[in-house]
Order: sequence, then C-alpha cells, then structure tokens
Amino acid sequence: MEPRSIGDSLREFIKRSPEVRRSKATLAMSTLWTEVAGQDVAAHTQVRGARLGVLTIVVDSPPLCHELAAFRRVDLLAKMNQRLGTKQLKDLYFRHGPS
Repeated sequence: MEPRSIGDSLREFIKRSPEVRRSKATLAMSTLWTEVAGQDVAAHTQVRGARLGVLTIVVDSPPLCHELAAFRRVDLLAKMNQRLGTKQLKDLYFRHGPS
C-alpha cells in the first residue's frame, strides 16, 4: 500500500462523512424551499433538515408559523415533492424559534 498524504486522507474522510452528506442535503433542501416558498417567507424561515421524510422548518414568527402549518403546508409539500421527483417528502414540520 502506497503512503498517502494527510490532505488526501482528510478529503476522503470528509467526502464519506455522514454529517457532510446531511449538510449538503440540508443546503439543497434550503435552496428548494426558498424557490417553493418564495423570498418573503424564506426570509423568516430556516430549513433544519429532513429525518424520516419529514422536513423541519423553523419559523421566526408565531403567526407565520401557524399560517404555514395550518393553511399552506399541503400546497407547499406538493410543490416540494413535484420538484424533488423520485425522492419524496412525507410531511413538512413547522416550529417557532429563531431562524
């Protein structure tokens, strides 16, 4: 086995890291969320990640959180899944908190 540089080993480790894969997936979902929800809503929200097909979105305003969860969730979920294609989300979970 040939010796490898520390840089090559570190790059390979980072590439295979589950945390890095999750952060790339969260960034991709954040971009998609901004496109689907629009800039006005996205400015008050932050995608925290997906787990078991449920995308968690933190909303900085209780009234907006209620509006998204109660009145816009189904439509936003359908639009997200339409853009995602084969990798579908099961639900969107909105919670109030600092975004």
